[in-house]
Amino acid sequence: MPEETDKRYQFLFVDDDQAFLTTLTSLLKQISKAHWAIRTANNHAQALEQLKGQPVDIVVLDVEMPVMDGVQFLRLMRHTHPNQRVVMLSEKMDETARKNSMELGAVLFLQKPNTDDGLNSLFAVLDALAAAGPQSGFRGVMQVGLHDVLQMECLARKSSILLISTGNRRGQIYVCDGEIIHAESGPLQGEMALYGLLGLSGGEFTLQPFAEPQRRSVSGNYEFLLMEAARLRDENSSQSPLSSNQNLYNSRSAAAAPRRDSRMADKLAGTKKHTGGAGRSKSMPRQKRHQAPSFKLVKIGRKLLHPRPRP
Repeated sequence: MPEETDKRYQFLFVDDDQAFLTTLTSLLKQISKAHWAIRTANNHAQALEQLKGQPVDIVVLDVEMPVMDGVQFLRLMRHTHPNQRVVMLSEKMDETARKNSMELGAVLFLQKPNTDDGLNSLFAVLDALAAAGPQSGFRGVMQVGLHDVLQMECLARKSSILLISTGNRRGQIYVCDGEIIHAESGPLQGEMALYGLLGLSGGEFTLQPFAEPQRRSVSGNYEFLLMEAARLRDENSSQSPLSSNQNLYNSRSAAAAPRRDSRMADKLAGTKKHTGGAGRSKSMPRQKRHQAPSFKLVKIGRKLLHPRPRP
């Protein structure tokens, strides 16, 4: 359909139901008082062709489409148009589709309107989203490293959520007022998840606006947490390839050896005996107990991670 580049906001609606598409876009144009420029496509191929010709503010994408459904097309767009804002529309509020869409970067997951109130509500949401412009967050390849991104967020005392993805692994790190308060990656939460994510060597990240997690699983100064993550990463890189969790377990197990050595030194430094000339056992004067090396115990949560000599 003809392009209307002089309009205030540019939209692309993608839906295989042409009758619904025609009715919806016609009504939205009327409500917008001709301030919206709306283009349409019936499938992913037409949509990609439309985006080549002219960028849009928002793509509104139907979830239930044949051949390539909306979620699959959204995944494709993360590669072809990674900065494009996308709103998903669905006839039914399927939780799996909603979750997958949000993880792939959709801004909203909404139900298709079937009443006047629903139509007005959809217009209000899309108009406000277009007016807000792109989010101040960013998306990019982890060439600078997650460590650097987190450090910048904490130094600026910002609040945000860092979404991380690499291959089949996904995770989130929550920053509130410059402190790391929560991390999750698959079944892991807390510091184990944080150190695992910071040990990744590549992938993609996105900074999203802050939202309170279900619980705060990380505490402590962010500088210590980042230093500890860097130390674990360096240790793991010098060992044979293992999973992050296995390497962390090995580090904790190795921490028990210095404590055993310390107890042995204490036993050896006690009262000593020697045999006198008459064959009688005589006690030597108690010697000054040997001073075992002093360690400062660095903990993760309640478990010993690694001893460090106290300065």
